[in-house]
Amino acid sequence: MKKFIQLALLPIFLFSCNAESISPNFHYTASFSPSKANVDVVESLVTDVSSNWNLRVVKKDRSQMKLLTEDQEAFFIALYQEEKHVLSITNAGVGTSISMSLYAIDNFSIVQVEQLGREIRDGLLKELSIKFN
Repeated sequence: MKKFIQLALLPIFLFSCNAESISPNFHYTASFSPSKANVDVVESLVTDVSSNWNLRVVKKDRSQMKLLTEDQEAFFIALYQEEKHVLSITNAGVGTSISMSLYAIDNFSIVQVEQLGREIRDGLLKELSIKFN
């Protein structure tokens, strides 16, 4: 029953994240240890990187994400330029896997998106030894 509730809530959370039906230009996944300390490091790193790029950070409530991830620590972070979605990174739903998707938009080129993704991947490799595919 708990899984059914979680699956029923997932579309609501995704809709509230303004999830778009466009395919990402880049998508990366990696194994992740969902501890509070690790989630804090991810949130801090993504927030720091976003300020370097002048991107707006949108974070979903971690307790809601935890509900979707069978009580494991979880997060969802999206970065926006103006009102356009550029990046999303999350472990919600799976917990032990981290996923990052990047989207090129009008004022944010494919080269910039690739550089943004590399900066976050390099930071997570350095801080948490996370190796994305």
